[in-house]
Amino acid sequence: MKKLMADFEAARDRLLDLGKDLVSSDVGGWTKAQRLFEMAKQIDLVRTELKDMVSPEKSILPDCTVDTANPILKRNGKTAIKVRSDYPKFSIRGDTLVKIGLGRDLRSEYEHFVSRGAFETVLRRLDVFTKVDEFVADEVQEELDLPTYQTYIVLAVLKELGLVDSPRRGVYSLRGRENTLLSVDRIWNQLAQ
Repeated sequence: MKKLMADFEAARDRLLDLGKDLVSSDVGGWTKAQRLFEMAKQIDLVRTELKDMVSPEKSILPDCTVDTANPILKRNGKTAIKVRSDYPKFSIRGDTLVKIGLGRDLRSEYEHFVSRGAFETVLRRLDVFTKVDEFVADEVQEELDLPTYQTYIVLAVLKELGLVDSPRRGVYSLRGRENTLLSVDRIWNQLAQ
Protein backbone atom coordinates (compact mmCIF):
# COMPACT_ATOMS: atom_id res chain seq x y z
CA MET A 1 0.00 0.00 0.00
CA LYS A 2 2.88 2.40 0.75
CA LYS A 3 4.19 1.87 -2.78
CA LEU A 4 0.77 2.66 -4.25
CA MET A 5 0.53 5.86 -2.19
CA ALA A 6 4.03 6.88 -3.26
CA ASP A 7 3.10 6.25 -6.91
CA PHE A 8 0.03 8.50 -6.56
CA GLU A 9 2.14 11.24 -4.95
CA ALA A 10 4.77 10.96 -7.69
CA ALA A 11 2.10 11.14 -10.42
CA ARG A 12 0.50 14.19 -8.76
CA ASP A 13 3.86 15.95 -8.44
CA ARG A 14 4.79 15.16 -12.04
CA LEU A 15 1.50 16.57 -13.34
CA LEU A 16 2.02 19.74 -11.31
CA ASP A 17 5.55 20.12 -12.68
CA LEU A 18 4.35 19.59 -16.26
CA GLY A 19 1.63 22.20 -15.72
CA LYS A 20 4.15 24.73 -14.41
CA ASP A 21 6.39 24.07 -17.41
CA LEU A 22 3.50 24.62 -19.83
CA VAL A 23 2.54 27.92 -18.23
CA SER A 24 6.05 29.29 -18.54
CA SER A 25 6.96 27.98 -22.01
CA ASP A 26 3.93 27.39 -24.24
CA VAL A 27 1.77 30.08 -25.84
CA GLY A 28 -1.76 29.12 -24.91
CA GLY A 29 -0.36 26.69 -22.39
CA TRP A 30 -2.58 27.93 -19.58
CA THR A 31 -5.57 25.86 -20.76
CA LYS A 32 -3.47 22.71 -20.94
CA ALA A 33 -1.84 23.53 -17.62
CA GLN A 34 -5.23 24.02 -15.97
CA ARG A 35 -6.25 20.54 -17.12
CA LEU A 36 -3.01 19.06 -15.74
CA PHE A 37 -3.58 20.85 -12.42
CA GLU A 38 -7.12 19.45 -12.32
CA MET A 39 -5.80 15.95 -13.02
CA ALA A 40 -3.26 16.35 -10.21
CA LYS A 41 -6.09 17.39 -7.89
CA GLN A 42 -8.13 14.32 -8.89
CA ILE A 43 -5.16 12.01 -8.30
CA ASP A 44 -4.70 13.56 -4.88
CA LEU A 45 -8.40 12.99 -4.10
CA VAL A 46 -8.05 9.33 -5.06
CA ARG A 47 -4.89 9.01 -2.97
CA THR A 48 -6.64 10.58 0.03
CA GLU A 49 -9.72 8.41 -0.33
CA LEU A 50 -7.61 5.26 -0.58
CA LYS A 51 -5.66 6.29 2.50
CA ASP A 52 -8.92 6.82 4.42
CA MET A 53 -10.33 3.49 3.27
CA VAL A 54 -7.46 1.42 4.58
CA SER A 55 -7.62 0.67 8.26
CA PRO A 56 -4.31 0.35 10.12
CA GLU A 57 -4.92 -3.30 11.00
CA LYS A 58 -5.88 -4.40 7.47
CA SER A 59 -3.78 -4.44 4.34
CA ILE A 60 -6.65 -4.72 1.85
CA LEU A 61 -9.30 -2.24 0.77
CA PRO A 62 -12.88 -2.68 1.95
CA ASP A 63 -15.65 -2.59 -0.65
CA CYS A 64 -15.87 0.79 -2.34
CA THR A 65 -19.08 2.75 -2.02
CA VAL A 66 -20.33 5.80 -3.86
CA ASP A 67 -21.46 8.82 -1.91
CA THR A 68 -24.34 9.95 -4.13
CA ALA A 69 -24.32 13.44 -2.62
CA ASN A 70 -20.68 13.95 -3.60
CA PRO A 71 -19.53 11.09 -5.84
CA ILE A 72 -15.78 10.74 -6.14
CA LEU A 73 -15.20 7.14 -7.21
CA LYS A 74 -17.10 4.27 -8.72
CA ARG A 75 -16.07 0.75 -7.97
CA ASN A 76 -14.08 0.56 -11.23
CA GLY A 77 -12.03 3.58 -10.16
CA LYS A 78 -13.48 6.07 -12.66
CA THR A 79 -14.84 9.41 -11.54
CA ALA A 80 -18.63 9.29 -11.27
CA ILE A 81 -20.70 10.92 -14.00
CA LYS A 82 -22.07 14.29 -12.90
CA VAL A 83 -25.41 15.88 -13.72
CA ARG A 84 -25.21 18.46 -16.53
CA SER A 85 -28.09 20.51 -15.12
CA ASP A 86 -26.00 21.24 -12.00
CA TYR A 87 -23.62 23.35 -14.12
CA PRO A 88 -22.31 25.95 -14.47
CA LYS A 89 -21.66 26.78 -10.85
CA PHE A 90 -20.41 30.17 -9.73
CA SER A 91 -18.54 31.10 -6.59
CA ILE A 92 -16.30 33.78 -5.19
CA ARG A 93 -12.75 33.00 -4.08
CA GLY A 94 -11.11 36.04 -2.56
CA ASP A 95 -11.35 38.76 -5.21
CA THR A 96 -12.12 36.36 -8.06
CA LEU A 97 -15.34 35.10 -9.60
CA VAL A 98 -15.00 31.40 -10.45
CA LYS A 99 -17.13 29.61 -13.02
CA ILE A 100 -17.06 25.84 -12.62
CA GLY A 101 -18.13 24.04 -15.77
CA LEU A 102 -18.67 20.40 -16.57
CA GLY A 103 -16.25 18.79 -19.00
CA ARG A 104 -17.44 17.06 -22.15
CA ASP A 105 -16.78 13.70 -20.55
CA LEU A 106 -19.41 14.54 -17.88
CA ARG A 107 -16.87 13.55 -15.23
CA SER A 108 -14.32 16.33 -15.02
CA GLU A 109 -14.81 19.94 -14.05
CA TYR A 110 -12.96 22.96 -15.35
CA GLU A 111 -12.69 26.46 -13.94
CA HIS A 112 -12.56 29.91 -15.49
CA PHE A 113 -11.69 33.00 -13.49
CA VAL A 114 -12.80 36.64 -13.64
CA SER A 115 -11.13 39.17 -11.37
CA ARG A 116 -13.32 41.61 -9.49
CA GLY A 117 -11.81 44.44 -11.54
CA ALA A 118 -12.79 42.75 -14.82
CA PHE A 119 -16.25 42.02 -13.38
CA GLU A 120 -16.73 45.69 -12.54
CA THR A 121 -15.46 46.73 -15.99
CA VAL A 122 -18.04 44.55 -17.73
CA LEU A 123 -20.81 45.88 -15.46
CA ARG A 124 -19.85 49.48 -16.27
CA ARG A 125 -19.91 48.62 -19.98
CA LEU A 126 -23.35 46.98 -19.62
CA ASP A 127 -24.77 50.27 -18.34
CA VAL A 128 -24.78 51.46 -21.98
CA PHE A 129 -27.17 48.65 -22.90
CA THR A 130 -29.90 49.44 -20.36
CA LYS A 131 -31.55 51.71 -22.93
CA VAL A 132 -31.59 49.29 -25.88
CA ASP A 133 -34.02 46.43 -26.44
CA GLU A 134 -31.46 43.72 -27.13
CA PHE A 135 -27.72 43.26 -27.54
CA VAL A 136 -25.17 40.50 -28.09
CA ALA A 137 -22.00 39.80 -26.15
CA ASP A 138 -19.80 40.94 -29.04
CA GLU A 139 -21.28 44.44 -28.72
CA VAL A 140 -20.37 44.48 -25.05
CA GLN A 141 -16.89 43.21 -25.85
CA GLU A 142 -16.17 45.86 -28.51
CA GLU A 143 -14.74 48.44 -26.13
CA LEU A 144 -13.31 46.09 -23.52
CA ASP A 145 -9.70 45.01 -23.23
CA LEU A 146 -10.60 41.68 -21.62
CA PRO A 147 -10.72 38.10 -22.86
CA THR A 148 -14.12 37.42 -24.44
CA TYR A 149 -14.82 34.46 -22.15
CA GLN A 150 -14.84 36.82 -19.15
CA THR A 151 -17.64 38.89 -20.69
CA TYR A 152 -19.66 35.73 -21.30
CA ILE A 153 -19.10 34.57 -17.71
CA VAL A 154 -20.32 37.89 -16.30
CA LEU A 155 -23.40 37.73 -18.55
CA ALA A 156 -24.07 34.13 -17.44
CA VAL A 157 -23.85 35.11 -13.77
CA LEU A 158 -26.18 38.05 -14.25
CA LYS A 159 -28.61 35.81 -16.13
CA GLU A 160 -28.55 33.25 -13.31
CA LEU A 161 -29.24 36.02 -10.78
CA GLY A 162 -32.17 37.25 -12.87
CA LEU A 163 -30.50 40.58 -13.68
CA VAL A 164 -30.22 39.91 -17.43
CA ASP A 165 -32.81 38.35 -19.72
CA SER A 166 -31.93 36.15 -22.67
CA PRO A 167 -34.93 36.02 -24.99
CA ARG A 168 -33.01 33.67 -27.29
CA ARG A 169 -29.57 32.11 -27.42
CA GLY A 170 -26.78 34.68 -27.58
CA VAL A 171 -29.12 37.66 -27.24
CA TYR A 172 -29.45 39.61 -24.00
CA SER A 173 -31.71 42.35 -22.67
CA LEU A 174 -31.46 44.77 -19.77
CA ARG A 175 -34.55 46.77 -20.68
CA GLY A 176 -36.15 48.27 -17.57
CA ARG A 177 -33.22 47.35 -15.34
CA GLU A 178 -31.39 50.66 -15.25
CA ASN A 179 -30.90 50.56 -11.48
CA THR A 180 -30.20 46.87 -10.92
CA LEU A 181 -26.58 46.89 -12.08
CA LEU A 182 -25.53 49.93 -10.06
CA SER A 183 -24.48 48.05 -6.96
CA VAL A 184 -21.44 45.95 -7.80
CA ASP A 185 -20.99 45.19 -4.10
CA ARG A 186 -24.55 43.89 -3.78
CA ILE A 187 -24.10 41.55 -6.75
CA TRP A 188 -20.67 40.40 -5.55
CA ASN A 189 -21.99 39.71 -2.03
CA GLN A 190 -24.93 37.79 -3.46
CA LEU A 191 -22.50 35.56 -5.36
CA ALA A 192 -20.34 35.09 -2.26
CA GLN A 193 -23.25 33.55 -0.30
